[in-house]
Amino acid sequence: MKKFIASMMCVAVAMTFTACSTESSFKTETSVSVSTESEIQKMLDEAEQKLNAGKPDEALKIYDKIIDRDSSCAFAYNGRAAVFAAKNDFDSAIKEVNKAIELDSTNAQFFSNRGKLYADMNNADNALKDFNKAIELDPNYAPSYENRGTLYLQTQKLDAALKDFNKAIELNPSAENYNSRGAVYVNMNDKDKAIADFKKALEIDPNYKMASDNLKLVNQ
Repeated sequence: MKKFIASMMCVAVAMTFTACSTESSFKTETSVSVSTESEIQKMLDEAEQKLNAGKPDEALKIYDKIIDRDSSCAFAYNGRAAVFAAKNDFDSAIKEVNKAIELDSTNAQFFSNRGKLYADMNNADNALKDFNKAIELDPNYAPSYENRGTLYLQTQKLDAALKDFNKAIELNPSAENYNSRGAVYVNMNDKDKAIADFKKALEIDPNYKMASDNLKLVNQ
């Protein structure tokens, strides 16, 4: 049986598991100065760059330094979760993102990230709960729909998967999302729409191998 590949759910920093963000990671009731916030943001950016460059150990050292300076920086714990996820240490990653959520329980990104980790651990029920919570917190955060849509596709809930990828494309018309919707259409036996989506993915990113491979498969 041919295997059509949907885009992977979001975990990597630089894709949608983002390790750094805005000043919202700093509690307003603390005495953290603006200059300190700026310095910590630079450190978050540097750690993310290290992780993107395949240097998770160097990234982890930076996140540790941030937490030493400001233990209320939720995005530093989120970043450490990304490091542990990159090492396939999902238990440690869960502990870190739990701490991020403890510090900021209104951040959709953290719930979406934890849902991705649960999905990697084959815990579909908890993954779905977190994706639903993320969407409740921020209905315009595209990665939550991308992640939940992929989970629905993996569990063959195709109508729900299609609905999520339609929304994901509305919010973020990326090559990855068109490829994933194409995989849904393949599973729904709608070859023409699948081909159209794989071609659209390649129009956006001509070097996107996953979509290219899927297009070759569907044309066989």
